[in-house]
Amino acid sequence: MKDELIFWAQALDNVSPDHFFQGQLLDTNSTEERQYVATQIASVGKHGRCDFDDANVRLTTFRNQFVLEFPTNQRDEAGRIAQIVCCGRYTYLSSDLGDIVWSSSCEFASKINRTVSAEYKDIIARAFVRSRQKKMKKLALGAGLIIGSIIFAYWITSKN
Repeated sequence: MKDELIFWAQALDNVSPDHFFQGQLLDTNSTEERQYVATQIASVGKHGRCDFDDANVRLTTFRNQFVLEFPTNQRDEAGRIAQIVCCGRYTYLSSDLGDIVWSSSCEFASKINRTVSAEYKDIIARAFVRSRQKKMKKLALGAGLIIGSIIFAYWITSKN
């Protein structure tokens, strides 16, 4: 799971190339790989829905993909809070996803000389728990509708 996460962070000077990570920091000349990361993140953002938005942490999901955005302790040259964006695939059975994303995000932050406040560890974990709960409710509702339809169809056909 950890190896499947991809990251993006804007350069603090707003001029240098942004930081992209897919298994390793991507070289500025790796245009295809950098474009892939940017496209994955944009796709989830465009087609997904926000499952969590609290305390500057935003989790957007689309099918089995997610994009998590949260602040670092740094600001860019314009004074804006510098974000880390993490994108990945997941199953709703993974209860430790928040911890995996947190530790991987801290590693990425360290590689690009950023720091993240420890308070976000619990917030990120809560974001994934809440998203998982929403998805499980949706799956349960879908299963209930299917079972109800089968029972109804059986009831209709057994009357004849």
